[in-house]
Amino acid sequence: MMPWFVWKGQNSLSDYGLWIKSLPKRVKAEERNDEVIIPGRAGSVILLEGDDIFNSYSDEMVVIARDDISIDPVVEWLRGSGDMVISTDIEKAREVRIVGEVKFARVNNCWMEATIPMVCQPFRKAVYESGESVTVTGSSGTMANPGDVASKPLVTIAGGGNNTITIAGQAMTFTGVSTDTIVVDCDAQIITKGSGIWTGTFSGDFWKLPKGSFSIAQTSNASITIQPRWRWM
Repeated sequence: MMPWFVWKGQNSLSDYGLWIKSLPKRVKAEERNDEVIIPGRAGSVILLEGDDIFNSYSDEMVVIARDDISIDPVVEWLRGSGDMVISTDIEKAREVRIVGEVKFARVNNCWMEATIPMVCQPFRKAVYESGESVTVTGSSGTMANPGDVASKPLVTIAGGGNNTITIAGQAMTFTGVSTDTIVVDCDAQIITKGSGIWTGTFSGDFWKLPKGSFSIAQTSNASITIQPRWRWM
């Protein structure tokens, strides 16, 4: 049986009668870099923008359907951006934007096919990310990153007053948390309280969770919930 995909919460096969004829590629995205020519030196020097910073990339897949399906709802559905899950990799999602034209053409008396052009973000992620959260309430704990790149977590800190929290050797110090609950988004690099920006004081760099096992420690007694956002190439 040919594979299928889930897009915007709907199944290509059961909801629209589409199979995948040609799968998207599995791509290791290009690292973002600059090539510098140094006068008097042979070759060039490649300067990376940073660790695990990769460019998005273009891809496509070909879908096929019987010629008696209604095309209008399909082309309306195949637009915009979101998470795409393919049946051959059912536990991972890729962040995709569908770009360009999606045109269905008849290939014989019974079947039509179309190419779906996409721009893909460089990493795949777990489909059920919320189920991977870990909560630490004592002075220390451990986690392990099963992905193949460092991830930028979402960390919720409840109470604990002044606190230095060290994750994988990276320390952030917070002053004036008191009984507040704050959320540290290490990807967006913002700290929020409720629906607004937290106005307390902090120091240190936003955490990144490296591959493999690492430790978590704090100098107070806060409840720390880490949604790790594991990523795979």
